Amino acid sequence: MSKKLTFDSIDRWLKELRDHADPNIAIMLVGNKKDLSHLRAVTSEDAAMYARVNKLNFIETSALDSSNVEDAFKNLLSDIYKSMSKRQSQGNIPAPGGVPGAKPAAGQALIVDAATSNRSRQQQKQCCQN
Repeated sequence: MSKKLTFDSIDRWLKELRDHADPNIAIMLVGNKKDLSHLRAVTSEDAAMYARVNKLNFIETSALDSSNVEDAFKNLLSDIYKSMSKRQSQGNIPAPGGVPGAKPAAGQALIVDAATSNRSRQQQKQCCQN
């Protein structure tokens, strides 16, 4: 991480996120600009320890050379899938097909309902226009 001020702001952002988001949200700490090691203000070890203490996933990426960018998305999606599968097996949310507690098959795709997605976008627009 190349900016200490950004790293120091994580506590506030994380508190806001946890105060206002679903308690089961998957959160990942992403250190960008991995390619600029000569400008590093926060060590990988410090960032990884922060992530561990706060129960976050952690990865360092570089948008410039695309290193670990795809892996960051894959890891986050994997965590979301695991969390949803666990909640489904405990009967907390319906499985695809609307059967509460049904376990998803291995390799089953996570399908987002387009109508739900559109409703969410409309709610965001209304919220942000105020």
